[in-house]
Amino acid sequence: MQLPVLAIVGAIAAIVCVVVCLQVLEARRTATRRDAFSREAAQRGWRYACTTEGGTRTDRFEGTSLAGSWTAEVIERRGRKRPGVRLMRWWNGRADAPPPAAGPFVLVLAVDADQRLPEEEPADGALARFAARAVQMALGYGVGFRFGTVLPVDRLVFQRVGLAGPAVEDFAFLSDQPDAARRRLSPAFLDALRRAFPQGGWDSRRARRPWLGLVGDRVAIACMSETVPDAADVARLVDAGAIVAGVRS
Repeated sequence: MQLPVLAIVGAIAAIVCVVVCLQVLEARRTATRRDAFSREAAQRGWRYACTTEGGTRTDRFEGTSLAGSWTAEVIERRGRKRPGVRLMRWWNGRADAPPPAAGPFVLVLAVDADQRLPEEEPADGALARFAARAVQMALGYGVGFRFGTVLPVDRLVFQRVGLAGPAVEDFAFLSDQPDAARRRLSPAFLDALRRAFPQGGWDSRRARRPWLGLVGDRVAIACMSETVPDAADVARLVDAGAIVAGVRS
């Protein structure tokens, strides 16, 4: 009977060793990333802080540009039943500033083949209406997940916004108030969008295609990521945000 007991004890010890090694490697990876973020922030004159709450770790950067104060975050949420969710976002304004008052919400998407958008014509038929509601729910979840603490995101029903001028390739424009959104999407803003995100923005494992949310004077940008973003990704996002937020409607 001793042999099975010893085998069980050995297996438990091996599992514990593996867990401890993984935790050590994770701690080293986190420390390396914090050092890189801290160096990048110091070189660029940014403020940097890292916080951990529950299973969520947030690396926060703050600075100023010609467009004013800005905040950027790299957020990593770890779940027990699924891999970590990584979000990188930027907005003009201080981290402690409240979100703007509710108003026309303009959503700019760098679309890909999997992105479903509202139809231009009203849904006709029960199946079509069900599909339209599913699209709205998916958009609402995506907006809330990316911008929930930065922009007012409650009870939004998005419609397509037709542009008066030339279309911007690879981007779609939606709003809960299309007429007001059309005025916000000025030629100067669209030109800045092209310069900030050439070829429809980023589409890599580090930063997938961006979503932009515009409410009042607030401009927010968010990207999901399959891997942990590094300091270069944050710098690229900050530079893109300064271009887009620098446009005055």
